[in-house]
Amino acid sequence: YNQLKVIRENGTSYIVLKSDYNNWIYRLEVDSSAIGATIRNLRIGLVAVSLTLVGLIGLLSYLFSDRFARPISQIQERLNLKSKGFSGKELDLVAQSVSRIIGEKEALSAHLVTQKPQLETLFVLSLFRNRVERRELDQRLQQFGYSSQNDCYYTALVQIDLLEDSHGGERDLLLLAINNMITEIVPKENRMLPIVLNEEMQATIYRMDKDDAEASKKVMEYCRLIQKRVKEYLKLTVSIGISNRFETLNESKQSVDRAKEALYYRVNTGPSSIIFYQEIVPAAHEKTLIRYPVEEKNRLFEAIRSGNQEVRKLVHELINALFAQNKNPLSREVVSVRLINELVQLGQLLGVDSKNFDNMKQIYVK
Repeated sequence: YNQLKVIRENGTSYIVLKSDYNNWIYRLEVDSSAIGATIRNLRIGLVAVSLTLVGLIGLLSYLFSDRFARPISQIQERLNLKSKGFSGKELDLVAQSVSRIIGEKEALSAHLVTQKPQLETLFVLSLFRNRVERRELDQRLQQFGYSSQNDCYYTALVQIDLLEDSHGGERDLLLLAINNMITEIVPKENRMLPIVLNEEMQATIYRMDKDDAEASKKVMEYCRLIQKRVKEYLKLTVSIGISNRFETLNESKQSVDRAKEALYYRVNTGPSSIIFYQEIVPAAHEKTLIRYPVEEKNRLFEAIRSGNQEVRKLVHELINALFAQNKNPLSREVVSVRLINELVQLGQLLGVDSKNFDNMKQIYVK
């Protein structure tokens, strides 16, 4: 009995073991009821622990599934998919809808890329018309990839000198061709988007380093190259008027006006001219120029058409602008007569009785 043995006698179980120390034989009666109770308690404990673990795992699974499924539910609600009754295909519907949204986004991005030149053209036109607020200028420049940290600007206007019959009178197409040539000739870092300003002129805003002492010389070189290429490929002569240097794009309207004044001076210099504004109008003689307050006039006329009560205020603004921009008495008189003529024309368009204008005849007689 050196090893543990279990024997049965008279329906009772005994555990028998012989000791190596004193060769005694030890016998222990086994209580079947106690062992059964222990096993039964062990079974109950194992079942309880198993049920607890199953419940805990189920609860955790529910919480995690709800957490991960919540974004999908929100997408379903946004896409209005739950009302369609496809309860068994929610994920497929979400995937299809997301794919459709991504496709629409890509199409919209491609459309914006194709529309960017038109938007940039509109932006440059707005600069020339003084319709870009100062507070939004930097944002718009960043939108089109420009930086104004250390730039100065020149506005150049190109006008065809003489359009021969051999060109078929297609001035607008020729201006567009010149516009495309300027896009290729002048590097992007030295210009903004060239545009066709109107049926007579093409306009480009040149961007130069404000610390560059030869900035105007570089603009002149670009203009000479443009004249050369236009003569070579289109068989045309063009004149170019260039504004004085300006530091902020909010001065674009004034710069294009001065470029026009420089361009008009080609009557004295002849065709194929490149004329800087500061060369024809020294600061001491700038007061002799005639400037018409177009923006103030447009606001006044719009207020008159709409019956706005601020007409009197706008009249004062127009008169103040007229006197501020024109220092010469003769210039003020010319601008005043033009303004009165346009007021009379507006009154006729609005159906004002012509007798109201009888007292104004003395202005023209004088």
